[in-house]
Amino acid sequence: MNHRMSKLLELGQTLAQSQTQNELRQAFESGVDFLEASNYGITSFRTDDHVKTDDTICTSLHNMPSGYVESFFDKPSALVDPVMQHCRVSSKAVTWDHTTYRRVNQLSQWEHMAAYGLCQGICLAIHLGPKRHFCAGIEWDRMTNLSQEKQNEKAIALHILATFAEPAAYRILQAPKKEAGELEKALSAREAECLYWVGRGMTDQLIARFLKISARTVRKHVDNSVLKLSAANRTEAAVTATRLGLWVHGGVGS
Repeated sequence: MNHRMSKLLELGQTLAQSQTQNELRQAFESGVDFLEASNYGITSFRTDDHVKTDDTICTSLHNMPSGYVESFFDKPSALVDPVMQHCRVSSKAVTWDHTTYRRVNQLSQWEHMAAYGLCQGICLAIHLGPKRHFCAGIEWDRMTNLSQEKQNEKAIALHILATFAEPAAYRILQAPKKEAGELEKALSAREAECLYWVGRGMTDQLIARFLKISARTVRKHVDNSVLKLSAANRTEAAVTATRLGLWVHGGVGS
């Protein structure tokens, strides 16, 4: 095994072992540096139809230039972007530059990207079923004279990194994001009630006095809610429950 492959597998192992978004981001950025790229994006999708853009739940980590992501998805051309269209139906890596967009009469789209420093790149998707998809892309901020051999080499390397990154990305970014209906069923009425008062700034002791239960029981209900909502802490759990309107379903008045 040559040094390059050994390094790729080492980077891949670090990606696979990531436990947090920050760890995943740092691990993938190490891979981007290894590929001598300047920008990147990884996205985990959960959708009933990965070819369509409606009703898609996606979470991304990226270092795209400020304003680019918003401008891209605000433009109608995003729906027919040749790289995105390729990734929706194929798992084969695609290397792109201005010629990719010129071939489909979308050179203006490439010029828009190049204005943000996205001139050339490689992108690929991994499709693992009707509701599990992953996309990874790297970009260079200038046109590089990559031979076909070098393009293939970097595409293979990106595919290796993506293969290791996908399970971690799904576990960290996507799997905890349950549907609202699932969350409503997950919280008991008492758990929702305790979390409701946490969201109003009450301490466990005050909640316990109000509900006529022990502070220890309050903590247990709140801790259970944090786990069921896949939240980092009680504050995030309270925010999530408020956003999804779980108080009503948990039998708590506002």
